[in-house]
Amino acid sequence: MLAMKLSSNAILLCDFIIIIAFNILIIMTYESSDHLWLWISNIGISIGCSTIYPTIYAFLQHCFEIDNRKASIFLFIGGLTSAVYPLIVGTLIAEKPLVLIYLNIISITLCVVFLVSIKLLIFKFSNISRAIPNT
Repeated sequence: MLAMKLSSNAILLCDFIIIIAFNILIIMTYESSDHLWLWISNIGISIGCSTIYPTIYAFLQHCFEIDNRKASIFLFIGGLTSAVYPLIVGTLIAEKPLVLIYLNIISITLCVVFLVSIKLLIFKFSNISRAIPNT
């Protein structure tokens, strides 16, 4: 119900804030031997991640016309990423247990950078197209 009233930008911003906040919580409580914080943080990250994939589709649909080719590229990159991440985490997690959290923070940062750059490009090109008079 709330998703119908909020824009995809606002939903993505809330999701990213939730994910980053719970990642920071994991890092802050890492030295603690209490597993309760780990469970709480994982649940919070899951709540933040739950709406990202469909909201990114809505965001891109708002910015571009999504056809079958663009959607298949998006799905391919998502599948490739989900195939590469276990390789990175699997080789490093025994030595550095926080590698998953750092990888998650890097991924969220890259997503924010890409989404902001898409919005800036659209803003720039929409201003250029408005400045050109119709003939």
